[in-house]
Amino acid sequence: MRKTIAFIACCIICLGVSGQTIGIGFYEPYGYHTTPIVDSLLKVDVSVSSTLPLASVTAKVADREMVLTSPYPPRAHYVGRISLLGLPQLTLLYVYVTAVDTAGNRAVDSQVFIYDHSPLLTIESPLSWSVARPFLPIKARCTATMGSCSLSIRWNNGNNQFLAVDSVDTLIDLSAYQGSLGTLKIVATDNLFQAYAVPAQIYVESSPYLKEVFAAGDQIRDFNYHQLLVTNIVDIRTGDTTHVPYQGVLGTGYYGNRLTPYGALFSQQDSLARFSLYDWNGGNLYSLGPLNSSISLQTAGDFALWSDDDSLHLRDLRILRDTVVSNTAGNDDNDVAANGVVVYWDRSYNIHRYAGGTSTVLTNTDDGKWNTAPVTDGYNTLYRKTDPCCTNQHCSIHLNNGQSDTTLSDMGTREARPGDDYQANNKYTAYTRPDSAGILQVWLRDTLGFCEQMTFASSDRYIDRLGANGDMIVASQRAHVTLPGRRFFVNKDTRQVTDLCSTLGVTYYRDADWYLVLGRMLYRLNVGAIPHPPASPVLADMADSFCSTAGIQRVRLLNLPDTTGGTVSAAALDDAALVIGADSTLSFDVGSLAPGAHVLSVTYANALGSRSWSDTFTVITADTPEVRLSSNISLVVNLVDPVILTAVDAGGGGAAPLYTFSSDREFSHLLQAEGASSVLTLDPSTLAVGVNWIYVRMRTSDSCYTRLTDVDSVKVERSPVTGIIDPEFPDVPISFSPNPFGSSFLVSGLHPGKSYWLVIRNALGQKVFQQELQDAPVTTVRPALLGRGGYWISLYDRKKERIIGTKMMVRK
Repeated sequence: MRKTIAFIACCIICLGVSGQTIGIGFYEPYGYHTTPIVDSLLKVDVSVSSTLPLASVTAKVADREMVLTSPYPPRAHYVGRISLLGLPQLTLLYVYVTAVDTAGNRAVDSQVFIYDHSPLLTIESPLSWSVARPFLPIKARCTATMGSCSLSIRWNNGNNQFLAVDSVDTLIDLSAYQGSLGTLKIVATDNLFQAYAVPAQIYVESSPYLKEVFAAGDQIRDFNYHQLLVTNIVDIRTGDTTHVPYQGVLGTGYYGNRLTPYGALFSQQDSLARFSLYDWNGGNLYSLGPLNSSISLQTAGDFALWSDDDSLHLRDLRILRDTVVSNTAGNDDNDVAANGVVVYWDRSYNIHRYAGGTSTVLTNTDDGKWNTAPVTDGYNTLYRKTDPCCTNQHCSIHLNNGQSDTTLSDMGTREARPGDDYQANNKYTAYTRPDSAGILQVWLRDTLGFCEQMTFASSDRYIDRLGANGDMIVASQRAHVTLPGRRFFVNKDTRQVTDLCSTLGVTYYRDADWYLVLGRMLYRLNVGAIPHPPASPVLADMADSFCSTAGIQRVRLLNLPDTTGGTVSAAALDDAALVIGADSTLSFDVGSLAPGAHVLSVTYANALGSRSWSDTFTVITADTPEVRLSSNISLVVNLVDPVILTAVDAGGGGAAPLYTFSSDREFSHLLQAEGASSVLTLDPSTLAVGVNWIYVRMRTSDSCYTRLTDVDSVKVERSPVTGIIDPEFPDVPISFSPNPFGSSFLVSGLHPGKSYWLVIRNALGQKVFQQELQDAPVTTVRPALLGRGGYWISLYDRKKERIIGTKMMVRK
């Protein structure tokens, strides 16, 4: 280690010519009040002054001697290195420096030192280009020649922070350096205070939206779907490595190093700082010739575009075909799309679109402006239009779709840069535009040509990456600015802007996912985990009303949010909290609610806002159906008068109740099927002699009821003397009605093909009336001159001359 000291001439020896002197002073090794400690390679650094020119300067330790040389002639400064391997350690050794001038004058000086190996430091973690989130694992051990050694860390050459003796396995917190790239040194120090340090480049990024995908062994240069370009090509699915035969050492960083579907493109510099471009394609290495700078290389899909000193070249990587697009193109800031469309500016400051072997001029300079730096997605072309160079240039951003040219943004005197200020992807266009306060905001032009402001920040915003779906990542500073900045995710649909991560590393959009390459780490940007104002609650269809007997009701939430994202869900019924079940349902007992209106509400809330839903439903009091059944005749004394049964809705039947009549309570012997009619007419002859029970069942038409049906019954008794039976026709009783009768009565049930005699006798058995009955099932009898009282009515079979039967009737 070089010490800054005042020069000390330790020895002057005069030999030969009088007055000629030589002086020697040590820079290294040098100890001031202490003996310097030297590792196995001793650096000798001395200053030699001499009156005459020097012939030689040598250094010697023990039996080892070497000639010192002057790296900066003609300065009197001589340097060399002597290996101490094999010499005894931890003992005092001397280095002797001898200077001889051209006259043979000689001077000798010496410096004492101690030879001791530096501590041996072994580091398992971290590797260089690792990421602290913000904690970083430190695992290291050290050994010293004598005794123990201490381990400490140093961030960006700050003060050492002691960790442990001999070995350490711990986590350190780097949250104080969030969003920065720094140098972390692990330092091993022995008992002689000899130190050995190993530096590592460390990113500090604590974003909760980073999900680790792959950890490479070295800095990642590019990422493309399932491959990484590190020092070789790494398949992140399997970890397999494909060797890339670099011509020398591969440079760091993204520019000039690109993965392709067939291998990789990379640029390398020679000793004169000239770039050359190579294509490692299908297992073969192709030299593509000079490259004017690493930043002129652009790739998309199967195509690569670059400039050499004279021409703009397009390479179809699939078929290995190179085409000179132009010999007058600008030296950089040209672009190629995945479909092979090229856009470039020429030295006359016009924009060209090259497709299918044909170049079309999109602009003109009639307005005296310069048109440069185009970008394309293969559909639209974006470029900047400026005043000629070089002071107070007015600048604007333009879009050309091949049919028309549109001014997207007037930047004033601010420069618009491709990438930072305008990007195109899948017919979406993102661009910056000053607001009324002069602050740059990011705008989005959708696939239909509608433009909308996406950011409303208090400081400038720039475009970091535009996704193929219109979502984008914006930044608080331009790309490649070394000061820490922030990235923000912008959702095209919700317009929500979310602080995502720092501006460290490079973002990618691949297969609808966002990625971040940071040092040797590949992360997926988990934008799905970004908190956002909750969506409005959505419930499955709920009835407008419930019957008071409906019991437990369950209503399902169709979009219950994930509570791990910080969203809280709450439900209430009439301001009383309801529990939301694990199956996303709300339950409540209608029977516990009073009749009338009730309000069910659901709220989703998080730190960014809340959304609520509410609906009113009515509890309807349940009806209880009641039916009443009556009969026009309770005692059937003839078989002529019909028995009419009438059911009456006494309540709860609704607007259209249905009635069923039966001769039994179980309704297994129906007299009249269920229907709207509430009246049943029965032929009395169908009744059994004696007691008959007639049942009616009323079914309510209301949807809200305590029971669906009600049953009532009525007793109808058929008198055994309601008629007589003709033995020849026993199924048809012969009846007489009415009874009592007035001036006449009816005889029914007669057989039409038979002749009868009807004889009336008084109570004394005297015949008072006789009449022949024939050829009709019903005949009216009008007995004359009968007084009030009872009479016996007898019916005879006229042909057989025998009595069929007798019935008592009353003349009223």
